[in-house]
Amino acid sequence: MVNGLDELISSADGIHFIETKPEDLEKLMDLYGRKIPDILYDYLKKHMPADNVKLQAGKAFVYYGIERIIEENTNTVPGRFLFPMGLYTFASCQNGDCICFDVNDPSFPVYVCSKLLLKGGNEISIYNGKDTRILSYEYKNVLHVSQCLGSSFEEFVTNMIKWKKEGELKKQINNAYSNKQYEQAVEAFEANPDVELAYLLENIVIASYNNLKKYDRALAVLDQFKHRFENRKRIWYYFATYAYVGKEDCEKAEECIKAGIDECNREKKAKILKGYQYKKELGDFIYFQWACQRIRALRLLKDKISSDSKLPEIIEAFREMCGMKFEYEDEALILFEASAGKEGTYTIHLVRQTEDVPDEEYYQLIVDIEYAASDVDAQLSAVTETFLSLDGDFFEKVESSRSYALLIDTKPVRINIEESDIEKCLAEKDIKRRNNNLPDSSNSINANLTINRKHVSNEEELMALLHDDIVEMEIGDLCLHIEYSEDGHAFIGWIDTYNDEFYYFDNGSGNTESVELIVNVCPQERMMCYDPNVLKEIVLYFCEAGLRNPKYNWIKDALE
Repeated sequence: MVNGLDELISSADGIHFIETKPEDLEKLMDLYGRKIPDILYDYLKKHMPADNVKLQAGKAFVYYGIERIIEENTNTVPGRFLFPMGLYTFASCQNGDCICFDVNDPSFPVYVCSKLLLKGGNEISIYNGKDTRILSYEYKNVLHVSQCLGSSFEEFVTNMIKWKKEGELKKQINNAYSNKQYEQAVEAFEANPDVELAYLLENIVIASYNNLKKYDRALAVLDQFKHRFENRKRIWYYFATYAYVGKEDCEKAEECIKAGIDECNREKKAKILKGYQYKKELGDFIYFQWACQRIRALRLLKDKISSDSKLPEIIEAFREMCGMKFEYEDEALILFEASAGKEGTYTIHLVRQTEDVPDEEYYQLIVDIEYAASDVDAQLSAVTETFLSLDGDFFEKVESSRSYALLIDTKPVRINIEESDIEKCLAEKDIKRRNNNLPDSSNSINANLTINRKHVSNEEELMALLHDDIVEMEIGDLCLHIEYSEDGHAFIGWIDTYNDEFYYFDNGSGNTESVELIVNVCPQERMMCYDPNVLKEIVLYFCEAGLRNPKYNWIKDALE
């Protein structure tokens, strides 16, 4: 029969065994009064670890050889206080708490006994956050304040094996997810159906399925773990909404959005969510709400425009889509561009650009119409027309244009309907500049911005203040901290003082060596920014939004 404890300990990294001497085993049996679980006795009789064995299995366990076991039970706190009660120490947690088996019960249940609660040997002091409660130092009270790891020694070993598998699975999934290897994360989950996921690990598994666009599987896992989200329902609704939006099931997504917003508001009222965290959580659901509206808008275009559609029908469908109001949207910007293309072709470019006001992000809904050279009137080759909704009655101008008149009865060879990538979108000022060849002379600086306690209103003032050895940029409770090295390289930290959140710029090097700065020391080289253009982008993004630029990587709480 396999000894589960021996198998567990033998699996630890770097373990070396020595042969057990009969006289050492006899010392232990005398200490324990011949009362010892068979599993522990058989393991120690076979061999002993040459040194303490560290084993990760739910907790960080440390198993001892015979000499250390004797020491823990006779000379070390709290082991020497527990021993007279029949609580015999044979291992510990890495933080020093004793792991004991109870010889008062023939099944030898196992407990973790805190070194902090039991250090004095006279009384047990328990603090519940408000009051301190004192218990007498006796057997029943020690068990009352100790954690049971198994109602028998056999159950303890079984639990250890289970915890070790859970720990290995957690490490495997976490590593895969942190490296954006989502396929490996879900493969590890699916390959271990009998291993229970550690708390919060289900979040990573569900997020991995969503990132892989396996939305039905994400919803199935959400349903499987729904009971574990009982006290964090808004997170369950977030993942469910993500999946339904991915499936373009707007009806079910909007049900989850409403429930998620209600849950955010309930948690705010209960003071569970506060400040920036509340805004962020609520903003996620607002973003999904906005995404559903865009899905419906694209669906309208695709339903009303076919490969046989001509320009009047396409313009009418586009007009109807532009009439759809998006919630939280600033006024939409609409663009019509008509111009000759390659090899005599002609293209009409229709764009509805919309801004998600809470997140200040731009999206474009696009209809591109291409006409073949053989179908294009020669007069069109010199016609280039651009209209913006900023310039009066947009659709009236489109329908009065030369390109519209010359193409009204012509069938396009290609019609493409899409939503643009966010990085291709242009702010309103950029569209104006592109059409009018205007220089970029303005930047959006938050009215509450201060740099080293001085108010700043434009980019010139901003850049002039960036040459100090230490720069503190503040917008309310948000701060961007910059310190320079002698070579002019920057150590950058972003801080939310209201919620005690700290992030540091990550250059991706992984180097944890310290770096000298002009005034202080950067704790890790990977937090240094060597590219002045990157620094400028981070600074300008903060000056507008108060946030860390999502284009770059950030290290959270690296110094705690």
